[in-house]
Amino acid sequence: MMSRSKELKFLLNNILNPVAKIDICLGQSDLGQRCKKAFSKRSWKRLFIPSKKYNCSIIELHKYDDFEDFLKTVKGKNSADYFRRRSMKLNYFWAVFDPNEYLEDIYRINTSVEERQGRQMDQSYKQKVNQWPQDDQNVWIGVFNQDGLLVSYVWLIFMEELILINRILGEGTFLKDNIMYLNVLGAIEYIFQNDKARVLMYDTFGRKLNGLVLFKKRIGFKPYTVNFV
Repeated sequence: MMSRSKELKFLLNNILNPVAKIDICLGQSDLGQRCKKAFSKRSWKRLFIPSKKYNCSIIELHKYDDFEDFLKTVKGKNSADYFRRRSMKLNYFWAVFDPNEYLEDIYRINTSVEERQGRQMDQSYKQKVNQWPQDDQNVWIGVFNQDGLLVSYVWLIFMEELILINRILGEGTFLKDNIMYLNVLGAIEYIFQNDKARVLMYDTFGRKLNGLVLFKKRIGFKPYTVNFV
């Protein structure tokens, strides 16, 4: 485990020395404006700093020619592409899906593990949902096993210049098969296939070095300071 001082050093380094400082336009849609309001929300727990500004986990996908060009950056031993290919060899595949046709599967995935990254799952994951958003702005990419069982999902939200990973989760039993690498890289492949390469964001980069930070680093995410407009 990291000491408190090392955790603080890791976080401060990400905040004070970001890879870059960029502006991202969220557009004038209702969804874009709601996200902008949520990202700018302040609380005393964060010392009144906007919830999403510093240490944002970002990949500038628009800087790559295509998916193969991006994939070159995540190759090698124990890389994201290595684990993606391992999952594919185990007969998993990714596909776009309608979440409202997989309500029970999503609930099964959400409740498959009580704790992730040392934290209890939020109550919102334990509640059954009767209708999920699914349209041009809300796109769901899932990983399925050879029997067609949904084992993980990524919910993407498309705004003007931003693609947000709004939710990402895999069923506990199948995580050892590296399905999440296949899922996120599958989502990125979908983005390039549909000429939607923009800036991809996956929450913040993290407060301390752990498995989730390692996962994000392998995929290619880096800490940025972002001004959402």
